[in-house]
Amino acid sequence: MRVRAPPAIGGAGGGSVRARDIHGTIGYDLFNRYVVTIDYEAHTITLLEPGAFTYTGSGTVVPVDLEHHLPVVGASIVTRTRGVIPVRLHLDLGSSTYAVRLSQRIVAAYGLSHDTVTVHGPFGVGVGSASEGELLRMPALKIGALTISRPSTALSHERDGPFGATAGTDGTIGEPILRRTRLTLDLPIALTLIF
Repeated sequence: MRVRAPPAIGGAGGGSVRARDIHGTIGYDLFNRYVVTIDYEAHTITLLEPGAFTYTGSGTVVPVDLEHHLPVVGASIVTRTRGVIPVRLHLDLGSSTYAVRLSQRIVAAYGLSHDTVTVHGPFGVGVGSASEGELLRMPALKIGALTISRPSTALSHERDGPFGATAGTDGTIGEPILRRTRLTLDLPIALTLIF
């Protein structure tokens, strides 16, 4: 099944909302039931029965863990002064502003606020409030064999919540990276990114 999607998928998580009609959201139930390919350039979502799917392309295949129905991938951030830091990031198809958002726990553990010059600004918007953080460009993000140069990165100042000191993951990979790909989610097995 192929579904024509709007020019942008998502828009939550602190991003500016672009003019478009939103008729609903898709989530775990759909991604768990089908192999889902999101082609941002073609503005399509393709659903396949899991038994009918075998990937044979040249994209990067990345193992995925599911935590509380969220896809989580292992990655590494390359810093200026702290070296290469392994992180666990969940995929956030609705985070349209920043390529990477990092939790307070990982920011504090590695002193990332002092890794380079940062700018204070909006980190995200939730129900009823906005949160602040520090904004910068990390030298690189590595996901499997892929290297993304200078991703826009937001560092959380939150003590609590999904980006606080007790966050379940180290942060998120957002739409600014994902929209450069053709993304296939074969949960709970793997994620395929084609740049």
